[in-house]
Amino acid sequence: MTQINESKLIAEGVQTILRTMPEFLNPSVFIVDWSKFDESEAAAPWVLIMQPGLQSSLDATLGGDGNAWIVPIKIRIPFNDWNPDMLQLAGLRDAVLLTFTNARNLGLAATGFFSLKDIADASPLDPIQPQSFTSSNAPTPDMLDLDMVLTVETMK
Repeated sequence: MTQINESKLIAEGVQTILRTMPEFLNPSVFIVDWSKFDESEAAAPWVLIMQPGLQSSLDATLGGDGNAWIVPIKIRIPFNDWNPDMLQLAGLRDAVLLTFTNARNLGLAATGFFSLKDIADASPLDPIQPQSFTSSNAPTPDMLDLDMVLTVETMK
């Protein structure tokens, strides 16, 4: 199997797991399609799955026979108010962690093709630069992002 096919299957597997979550509507979890963020906020929160990248290690692989892959994901919500939105984003982060932890414990993240090895935050909560300003001319963000990274290993 080529690395391009492997990468595509991993992204689709991650998408399938995320789409089982009640926090995300089915079309709000997408792979490498930034244009989805331009759609109605009714579809929010969104999850963007970036193209998985092959991980190389100078010391060793993750210990298995397959390839190790890094899968970046971005969780995005529309901004309304700082405190409730930060709590919502933190809750979504925790739900993603719990979903992948449960999937791993149940063997579901071992899709027959890849197994989950690790999940981590890749950024602090990130306000998207404003396009509008408040009456006091202080910028407010339009969206809030949180980046996470999954490490998976393909099985051979």
